[in-house]
Amino acid sequence: MNITTFLNSSLHFNAYRRYPFLLFELKSITRQFFTRSRVFLRVLVNEIKGTKTVPVHNSGVTSQVIQINRRPLLRNLGDTSCNHHWNSLLGKIIGKRTNNAIAASIRRNIAKNLANGVSLGLVGVGFINKDNVPVLFNEEDELDAVIQDIRLRFSAVNWNIGSQFNQKGPIMFNLEDIKFGNCIAKGCNAAVYDASIEPKFPNPIAIKVMFNYDAESNADIILKSMAKECLTFQGNFGSEIFSFSKERSPLKYHPNIIEILGTTVDMLPSLPEAEKLFPSALPPRLCEHGFGRNMTLFLAMPKYDCTLRNYLDKYYPTREISLILLSQLFDGISYLVKNGIAHRDLKADNILIDLREGHNYPWLVITDFGHCSTSLILPFYSDEISRGGNQALMAPEIILAQPGSFSYLNYSAADIWSAGAIAYEIMGQHNPFYKYPDQLNHLDNRTYDESDLPRIERSKTINLLLKKILNRKPSSRPTPAQARNVCYLLLLLNQRKLVHLRCLNKSNLKPSIKAGKIIPLIKNICSSTLFQRTTLINGRQLNSVEKAMRTMFLSQLNSEDLLAAIAFIQID
Repeated sequence: MNITTFLNSSLHFNAYRRYPFLLFELKSITRQFFTRSRVFLRVLVNEIKGTKTVPVHNSGVTSQVIQINRRPLLRNLGDTSCNHHWNSLLGKIIGKRTNNAIAASIRRNIAKNLANGVSLGLVGVGFINKDNVPVLFNEEDELDAVIQDIRLRFSAVNWNIGSQFNQKGPIMFNLEDIKFGNCIAKGCNAAVYDASIEPKFPNPIAIKVMFNYDAESNADIILKSMAKECLTFQGNFGSEIFSFSKERSPLKYHPNIIEILGTTVDMLPSLPEAEKLFPSALPPRLCEHGFGRNMTLFLAMPKYDCTLRNYLDKYYPTREISLILLSQLFDGISYLVKNGIAHRDLKADNILIDLREGHNYPWLVITDFGHCSTSLILPFYSDEISRGGNQALMAPEIILAQPGSFSYLNYSAADIWSAGAIAYEIMGQHNPFYKYPDQLNHLDNRTYDESDLPRIERSKTINLLLKKILNRKPSSRPTPAQARNVCYLLLLLNQRKLVHLRCLNKSNLKPSIKAGKIIPLIKNICSSTLFQRTTLINGRQLNSVEKAMRTMFLSQLNSEDLLAAIAFIQID
């Protein structure tokens, strides 16, 4: 064993058992003497130059954990199936920020940090290169390094967040396996039934029955014609012979996107209330006035409690609940845009809500991808090409586009515009682009001006954000990720910390100073999430929705989007 390996291992607890006591003490004292001398000289030189430096992570660098406080801080986390993963993650993240030479300084600042609610000095780590020399950078570099490290650590956690079932792989079923209940929803293109698939799948599910007017009664043709509805289905439709199965590239699971559990193509049976609710979609053998085909597509999905429309009608969401919904909505749209998908039919009826944690902690998923496009930019050479669904919530650049040989439809910022209009409903106000019986005037997405947009009374920050989202110029709108981060910051930080962030928007503030102020706030969010508490001091236990949202936020952090989100912060 070489001297470097020995010295590195000496910092770990098990080293006390591996090596003789005297040899260990001698090596440890010698190494610490040279290490602290180097750090002292470096800090002294930088102080003389007037440059403030801090230790951070660097490529090709290894880390060493130094235990500062051995108290059992994890004993009160509660009995959850994921605690062992949190404990592992805790040691990887919190223990990667400081060198042994400043361990004493961390101890002195613990009381101060606890009082300010900034960060908890639990363990320290020095980052060393191959020559055992500490690496020092400024605060801007540290902000990128801290955020990158947090993002990578939380991205490695596969919680299957938001999934109602611990289902491995798609459900394989036939029409005979389905026990249909009542019809729970009906649209222009499909009806949704309460159902179960027993004994193959004991959990209650929803079966979406597609209306087939055009595709001939052939399984392969039906699957191709309704491929967009199967966007998130991970299976191969039960048969390798379908050429469609080999061509498709399904969208991977995301907690805020509907999960398709299984599909089947079969003859349309006689369904409860079908002749009353959708007679024209039935084949002539079931209804003499029907125009539908004999075969159609059946989709198995998780059963949700209600649509966003139903939820907003029944409950009046508080500011916090509205931010929970907006964060998840922007998160889902961000994932779609990242994967080059435009929904093109966003509205409150196409958003489902799960209330497993109660109506104060709703979980949101985007559904109904029948009008989606798997490309954000489409050639628009003819008016016969569909622009999408719901025209009232169609972005100005889409509704005003004129067909031509060199024309195209750019959906890169179209879904975020639709979400901005829906956000008014989530914040407890009328959608400015809808007609209401008690409202004389409404805005037209073809001709409106940003100054005509109604004001959001409950939040100055959200008011500013929505005005930017509903800007007529797509290039002037924030990205879904930036909009999501704004909502998360409002949710996770108290008023005092928001005031602190607001002060960072001063134009004369140096980037290094701004970065140095942001790092403690991000570390605080990370620490409280790892301990599954709302705050480190006197915080209550996080429920599954809060823990999932925090995990998703931290797993998608990047400094550019975070700084852009901070620029929106206003003080209410």
